[in-house]
Amino acid sequence: MRKLLLCFLPPSHANYTSCPPKPLILSGWWYSAQVVTAATTGEVIWQTGLMKQLEALDVGFIAVGPYENWITVAEMMPDV
Repeated sequence: MRKLLLCFLPPSHANYTSCPPKPLILSGWWYSAQVVTAATTGEVIWQTGLMKQLEALDVGFIAVGPYENWITVAEMMPDV
């Protein structure tokens, strides 16, 4: 998130960087949020591997937990 927020700064700001050309993925799947807690269910193990690959490809990924939260997050984000 910190890296992504830098592209929303005014271009004149010293820390401004342009937004990545690749998509930002917002995931409301409960298991995506469980990756952060290092849970060990099969779904989380699969999702952890997927998130590592997305990171290697420099694709932004935010896991926001419960379904109702990702709608709020999506509405807060500008078109990136």
